[in-house]
Amino acid sequence: MDLLPLLNRLEILLFTIENGLELLSATIKGATKVAFHGNLVGSLISKFTGFDDKIKSLVNNALDPLDEIAANVESIRKAVGSLITDYPTLLTNFKPYFDNAVFQKSDYHNVYLYNQVALNILQEMDLLFSDIVTQLAHHKANAIDALCAVSKNVKGNMKLLDE
Repeated sequence: MDLLPLLNRLEILLFTIENGLELLSATIKGATKVAFHGNLVGSLISKFTGFDDKIKSLVNNALDPLDEIAANVESIRKAVGSLITDYPTLLTNFKPYFDNAVFQKSDYHNVYLYNQVALNILQEMDLLFSDIVTQLAHHKANAIDALCAVSKNVKGNMKLLDE
């Protein structure tokens, strides 16, 4: 139930964004209408030319992505609202699956066994690289010195992995 306040805030945020986008779209469309019908010059231009229709068409085409985003935000807001409404039912219906997946002893035991196998492999690799470092430490050649340094780095990385 701790998720409900977060979902409520998300719904309010989405509602605010949706209304802001719709208000912006309506304001721009209204401004173009006022520009052509709210004064004498605009009215004359709109009566004797088709210029206002072209401008309105361009404005509507330019605002189509904004209107689409507003519609998508509205859909997401409605989905979040449905989730808020159905959250208790959803939680009740899926609780056995969560409990089974997280707390079933056999699954946890399998993870424990995989971890033990990985640690055993890591210990064997540690022994192997310790042997390589010991074998190469007494030889003096550039390639062997490089191999010894790389082996020491790998051994250090394995210690970090083990931790």
